[in-house]
Amino acid sequence: MTYEKVIKQILFLIVSAIIIGVGFNFIRSNSIPLIAKELPIVYQLPIKSGESVLIGITTERARLLHEKGIVFVDAREPEYYHEGHIAGAWNISSPLELAFKLDSLQGKTGPIVTYCGEADCGSSEDMAYTLQEMGFTKLYIYKSGWLDWVKAGLPVE
Repeated sequence: MTYEKVIKQILFLIVSAIIIGVGFNFIRSNSIPLIAKELPIVYQLPIKSGESVLIGITTERARLLHEKGIVFVDAREPEYYHEGHIAGAWNISSPLELAFKLDSLQGKTGPIVTYCGEADCGSSEDMAYTLQEMGFTKLYIYKSGWLDWVKAGLPVE
């Protein structure tokens, strides 16, 4: 067998797998979107207490939640967290350890705010979705993140 023939077979298998995967996704009742939907940003709080929430919030809403003592979780890498973070924020890289600590502190229905460096950073959304999969129901994603928090002159450590 020549290398050229092997490469063609590999490419054929890859293309076939992609076509089959996309085809099955379209016929599933709970298909995965090919392009992620933009997370809605809320300008009004509070949300009804029994409601499950996973939404983005503005700097002003984040400030109000911070003043109420809501847990803030910094989704950035530890070295960035140690350079500075929102006052009182946690930075725990292990999702299981974070979930255990949150659950023991406030249960799975207590509000949590996740954030990272800036609006383009996706780590805060990833963390919120992971926490949602673990059963947490009140998740707020501070999309503007650390840079806007500092720019607004809000409490930092």
